Amino acid sequence: MNKYLGYFISLLSSKLIRAIFNLLFIALLARILGPDGLGEWAMVLAAGTLLHSLLLNWMHAPTVRFGRQEWQKDNSIRITWSARLPYLLIAFGLCGYLVIADPKGWLESYFHLTGAMKLAVVFALSWLWLSIETQNFLQLRQMIVKLAFLPVLIDLVPVLILSIILIKGVILPPHLLITGLLGVAVILWGLALSLEIKQLNVRWVWPGIEVVRKTFGYAWPLIPGFLLGYLSDWGDQLLLRYFFTNHEVGLFQAAYQWMILFFGVTVPLGMVIFPKLIDNDSLSLDATKNFLLGAQTTVITLGLFLLVPIVSFAPFFFRIFMGAKFTEANLVFVVLCCAIPGSIISVFYGVFFSLQGRLWRSTVVYGGLMSALNMLISLILLPRIGMIGSAVATGISYLVVQFLYLTDQHRYYRLPLFKSYVLFGFILVFAVIQAAIANSLLFRFLICMFFMAVLIFLAKAYALLDREWVLRILSGRLSGVGKFMLRFTEALPKDINHA
Repeated sequence: MNKYLGYFISLLSSKLIRAIFNLLFIALLARILGPDGLGEWAMVLAAGTLLHSLLLNWMHAPTVRFGRQEWQKDNSIRITWSARLPYLLIAFGLCGYLVIADPKGWLESYFHLTGAMKLAVVFALSWLWLSIETQNFLQLRQMIVKLAFLPVLIDLVPVLILSIILIKGVILPPHLLITGLLGVAVILWGLALSLEIKQLNVRWVWPGIEVVRKTFGYAWPLIPGFLLGYLSDWGDQLLLRYFFTNHEVGLFQAAYQWMILFFGVTVPLGMVIFPKLIDNDSLSLDATKNFLLGAQTTVITLGLFLLVPIVSFAPFFFRIFMGAKFTEANLVFVVLCCAIPGSIISVFYGVFFSLQGRLWRSTVVYGGLMSALNMLISLILLPRIGMIGSAVATGISYLVVQFLYLTDQHRYYRLPLFKSYVLFGFILVFAVIQAAIANSLLFRFLICMFFMAVLIFLAKAYALLDREWVLRILSGRLSGVGKFMLRFTEALPKDINHA
């Protein structure tokens, strides 16, 4: 088996297993803590993530960027580690001061967390840093199988702990359970990182002023993007806590977490396609344009054949997993599902911003627009219709940015837009109608069948699936699937394709 294919299978398998574990974790935690406790869990993570995004996250990037080069050259990352260390010491010192001293009571003012949750916040930011640092070390050493399955093993532990607590009927105060779960994660990731540090033979050396400056110059521009990402991920929860209570935050967090997990469905599609079709170096302008002309509608259409059934039936499984305590969150999740079908657009076109050296545009410009739009609509709707307002704002902001990704790349390469507009129109109509249908399983089944039929018709009428690309993407053991799909979706004899 090809080495890189083996790596891909390992990463794909681990991602699927982790998604299942994450669904189990959030379902078990929700059943034990209820909406109020889950809301407090969300606020602890929000506070820890803010400190990590502002002070620590930007110093992860140099590990992979410069550490990989140093490792290949000297079988060590001493210089890279030492160049980061002054910034890390300052950042951890500031984090400790901000949590322990709690100046002006910011934890309670903005996150409604009491002094009993300070240790949980420390554990939350430490867990984030330790897990990312460990996985970066594994990545730069190309320990791909370990990179794939170490997080799976660590994710399994809290699921087992919560399962035992639920089965035994143990009752713990929310702050003890939250602090304990995060503490376990810190211990496990701390042990993993210590083993990696030993393998990498990390120790202090004087890196030189130029290396320290180079590290800072590379990393600091990432901070605005991380903060915008934080605002996008946690802005709704913070606004909900400002207007309402932990109960509403917990309900929304459960639905939002499920939405994020389903976003992950499209990531493996990108992992399958791009290792096969894109050169290890970046594509030339003409080659990229030809790739887009041939593959764009094929990839998105194939993605939609997968996502339409998932979105149609996901609310049914949400109700089963989350239980009666989260009945109020069912409609919130249905509305958030509006953002899931278009995630294939973000995955597909997002890669090209990196190839073009235009990440600032995708992360800061479009990311900032999405956050601002989300916050603005939430502020208008939240006081009037509650959690549903935040869900509507999230769905609209994601759809707008997905549309901008699509049009940006077509204009950059001067490609025709008609077919892509047809697909985005399909996504938009399906998103709105599935939200209107809400939780009726029978109607959602009928809507799924209807839109699958519409997608087949559009694929035939507008030649959305290119035979060559379908067979290249669905190759090997999947070749039978590709041929079966082409029987139903190849263009009509009278081609009404509009280029």
